[in-house]
Amino acid sequence: MDQSRISQLMLEMQLVNINLKYKAATVQDRLKINALNSEIYTLESQRNLHISNAIRYALDLAEYEIHNAKNIVISMSYMAISSINSFIRAQNIKFELSFPLKMKVSQISNMLIMPDLIFLNLKSEIDKLSYLPVAY
Repeated sequence: MDQSRISQLMLEMQLVNINLKYKAATVQDRLKINALNSEIYTLESQRNLHISNAIRYALDLAEYEIHNAKNIVISMSYMAISSINSFIRAQNIKFELSFPLKMKVSQISNMLIMPDLIFLNLKSEIDKLSYLPVAY
């Protein structure tokens, strides 16, 4: 929901900028640009917070599954992290993990250095978190 709204606002911003190429910018135009920038920033911040929370919960689930591997048939954390990775890449989101999340990813990746067969895909998806497209 947020991502489609962000895309819509970015398109609107491009249209305003195209319009400004052919006429002088008025105060109203500048206010419109500032409002669009503000709304885009707010939506991106909310989206990134949701992504961070989803990653944190998926990593907690992965840690639980690793410690209770004898009861695991299918890794739910693999499915969760794979979905998150797919969403970030499909939407071309520039996203950087916070330092605590980077540490958690590294910690869980190290737990999976010699993974059980069940966790091979999980290790791959966790390692992909380390190579997300980074915002500059």
